[in-house]
Amino acid sequence: MELTGILLAGGKSSRMGTDKALLQIDGKENIIRLKEKLDPVTKELLLVTNDPDNYHFLKLPVVQDKAKGQGPLAGIEAGLTHSNSGWNLFVACDLPFFTTKVVEVLVKTAKSSPGVQAVVPVSENREHPLYALYHQSSLPYVRYCLENNKRRIRDLLAGLNVARVEESELRKHGMTNEEIKTAFFNMNRPEDYRWAREQNAQF
Repeated sequence: MELTGILLAGGKSSRMGTDKALLQIDGKENIIRLKEKLDPVTKELLLVTNDPDNYHFLKLPVVQDKAKGQGPLAGIEAGLTHSNSGWNLFVACDLPFFTTKVVEVLVKTAKSSPGVQAVVPVSENREHPLYALYHQSSLPYVRYCLENNKRRIRDLLAGLNVARVEESELRKHGMTNEEIKTAFFNMNRPEDYRWAREQNAQF
């Protein structure tokens, strides 16, 4: 199954105080680490950002939100609009321990679930919609949500045919509890960044 990878770098990073995508771990910006992991498993990569000048070094096609100030939902709309694939992997830029092991399970679930429009992992009873697959068929409802001021991702998922991948399914495919826990860890605050740097040596 061909995938387009879509990196979301549109957040304000207000709690971090600096651009989360450009935080370095082991001497390398996190968004570069993500790009290197996504390249082997995607047909193409797109970057969604409203600050393209900050990311010229990635040499990726850049798309911007059509609906400004609408949060990650606008990023999903932009990515789907410009993608050439049926299935699309959306990844937030603040995941220091992103792993393609999760992607493999998401793809298998999509292949075995006809009619599904999104495949979303769940860890510790929390959905992770910015580490998930979205099909092109979800685009009309994404636009409907934006046009009707339903900006929460949970509003989007409520109107789509969603397959959820639980931790038990990830464990069946060989992921350990520690791998699952760290895979979905995101850096929102300075203390999160410090923790990620301390843990990096283990992964």
